[in-house]
Amino acid sequence: MSILQAVLLGFLQGATEFIPVSSSGHLVLVPWLLGWDPPPLAFDTTVHWGTLVAIFAVFWRDLDGLLRAWLVSLRRRSLADPQARLAWAILLGSLPAALTGLLLGDFFERVFGQP
Repeated sequence: MSILQAVLLGFLQGATEFIPVSSSGHLVLVPWLLGWDPPPLAFDTTVHWGTLVAIFAVFWRDLDGLLRAWLVSLRRRSLADPQARLAWAILLGSLPAALTGLLLGDFFERVFGQP
């Protein structure tokens, strides 16, 4: 993979991560459409880690507040704090996707990993 290809795919990942389209799909489709070799798994993983690092850099204070409120709610066994309720909602709302990924991840990779 050339540096130009990596920069283009990295930009595409960042630009499409927060809109309702599959940024991962773009990492598969764009190389296929342009006749490039598919990016190695390490590249795919790296751009997703980059997205995660960017999220933490931008939203650090918000995430810190949610984590602290969640920990206090565990200690006090109370959901009086709106931040704690939001943290619990995010956690519980993420469980279906996490379970689906754990149980069906290989299937999805086989079916959707290639154009």
